[in-house]
Amino acid sequence: EHHRARAIDNVIECSNIRAEKQDWSMDCGSITDLMWSETTADVDPGAAGLMMIPIYPRNDPGKLTGFIVGKQIWHDLLMHGFESDVQGVDVVLRTDTKAHTYRVENGRVTWLGEGTSF
Repeated sequence: EHHRARAIDNVIECSNIRAEKQDWSMDCGSITDLMWSETTADVDPGAAGLMMIPIYPRNDPGKLTGFIVGKQIWHDLLMHGFESDVQGVDVVLRTDTKAHTYRVENGRVTWLGEGTSF
């Protein structure tokens, strides 16, 4: 899948630069573009991103040996971000290629759809 491939390539490229510079403080994590994610968990499906975190051995910090992958369904994160008295807030998650809009009313987050014209 091209979303994952691009994020993995970014981690590998950054890790190579990190090793060349021997800059062990360099952060080479990456996240995919927004993608729609179905889930079997107790979370509604929605726009999501896969976070790719590189793994380097403690005794060889220049060698990329793997990834930790985490999925963030943005609706799930947003629904924990607002108190019940918050209303009239539109949240737009946007990348270079995609956008998803959510509305907050009385602290509840509702997905309005893909795009920004709502």
